[in-house]
Amino acid sequence: MNEKFKLKLESLIDSINLNVSFSVNIIENKSFIYEILSDDNLLYSDSIKVSYGNYNFDKKFSFHSNNITNNIVTKITPIG
Repeated sequence: MNEKFKLKLESLIDSINLNVSFSVNIIENKSFIYEILSDDNLLYSDSIKVSYGNYNFDKKFSFHSNNITNNIVTKITPIG
């Protein structure tokens, strides 16, 4: 699986918007878990199933600023 990530962070008074964009090139049917963490605290998790091909995923997230630090990590973990 090949992937490319693009993150854009926008800070507001009481919330932080995170625009996430990534593309993957899948060579076989696959499931994976997509996670967003801040200092090892899980902010978002979703499972995604894809078939062979190229996919683009774009999503905007909004989190309360008390839940976010400067250490934001996104992870894709294959299932099975």
